[in-house]
Amino acid sequence: IRSIYHEYGHSIFYRLSRDGIPYAAEGAGLSEALAEYTFCTFADIQGIESSGSCRSSAKYPEDYKGKDAHDDADIITGTLWDLRDKLINKLGREDGIKMTDSLAYNALRFQPRSFNDYII
Repeated sequence: IRSIYHEYGHSIFYRLSRDGIPYAAEGAGLSEALAEYTFCTFADIQGIESSGSCRSSAKYPEDYKGKDAHDDADIITGTLWDLRDKLINKLGREDGIKMTDSLAYNALRFQPRSFNDYII
């Protein structure tokens, strides 16, 4: 199930970004982050254990290495999961999840080229 949701996340990423974000440098990290976030949010909603892959204390730019998109993705995945937790606390579970998912995916329509572009 993990790989199905993860790969589905990649398809959402490329569909929303209209294939405009290349799988290179931070663009690759964004793709991996949104794919992992997709797995995490679907797994959580369905009560499937996510093995902690959603949480990360990695920060940008200090923890960005630029060598492995999967490792660098932890920065964005962790940020989105922290946001999700905060919005659930503020809006309630259902509305917090909806709001975070909406923000996470709709930001791709602006075709961010870097982590900084995506978060800002």
